[in-house]
This record gives sequence, C-alpha cells and structure tokens, in this order.
Amino acid sequence: MTVSWGPADVALGSVRGPAYVRAVASEGTRFERVAKLLLGRDQVADDVEGDVRSAAVLWLAEAEADLDAIGPAIAAGRYRVAYNAAYDTFRHAAEAVIHASGYRVLSGRGAHEATFALAAAILEDEPTDVFEAANASVIRNTRNGLEYLDPTRPVAVTEADARWAEDLARRAVAACSTYVERTSG
Repeated sequence: MTVSWGPADVALGSVRGPAYVRAVASEGTRFERVAKLLLGRDQVADDVEGDVRSAAVLWLAEAEADLDAIGPAIAAGRYRVAYNAAYDTFRHAAEAVIHASGYRVLSGRGAHEATFALAAAILEDEPTDVFEAANASVIRNTRNGLEYLDPTRPVAVTEADARWAEDLARRAVAACSTYVERTSG
C-alpha cells in the first residue's frame, strides 16, 4: 500500500484525515498499524539514536525505584500524590518499552495517549493487558482530572483508587521489564 498525503488529507494541523486512518488501519499487525498511524500524525519518531536498550533498562530501573514512593504516600493519606506517582511510573514503563523498540513519543497534545497505544501494540503478543485502552484511559483521565483543575468537575481519588493505580504501575514495570530483558539478547 502506498499512502501519500497532502494538504487535502490534513484534518487538523499535522493530524492526517479519515482517509489516511482507514488506509493505515487496513494493513499489517496491530503494532505496524499503530506505529504507522502515530508516525503519520508526527506523534512518534523512529530516528532514535544511541543505545536504546541501555536507556530502556535505566528508565525501567528508575520506574521500579519510583514504585517505592507510592506506598508511603498512600499510608500518609496522600492519595492524589500516590496516584500521580503511579501514573508517572506507568508512563515511564511504557516509554521504556517504546525506546527499546526504537521509537520515541514526541511531546505535544495526545502524547500520553500515543505512549500507551504504542506500548500496548508493542506488547500485543505478551501475556498482559496493562496498557490496553480500558486501563490506560482510566488512569490517564483520572490523572488529567487531578492535574488540570476544572471547578465544574472536581476529581478526587480514594485509597482504593491509589492502590489500583499502584498495582497497575507495578504490573506495567514488570511487563515492560520482562519484554526488554527478553528482547535485549
């Protein structure tokens, strides 16, 4: 398939229009489709230089160490802090697996959503659902509600919410660590 595009294909800014999305969605594995779509939207790059595996291992080690901060925040009743820390750890694990695969997510609107979509696609053959839309959307939307105050729709998290996010972050670090270790050799 050859996909070319010009000004007529652009829906908003650098985001390609529905015809492009339909063409991309019709071919290849889930990973190939997601990567092509995100590359076409200029949300990811595949020109990562340097030792991406070592960078991924280091990033995962940092994420694993960050897990240790979540429990004390929960114990202190700081559920928002714990939830945000779990979210960052979850995202860092996803970024590590993306880097290990030779990609990087570019900053901009929708970057975190792209991060989780690409990580889920990379891990499509792994025995985990950690980055699937149901999990990623809940943790991302809740975190956004905590970070970007909307007085008409305040968001609060409970201890149970913070523990769920901590568990999800732990599962993300474990799944990504297993993937990076398995694919590094």
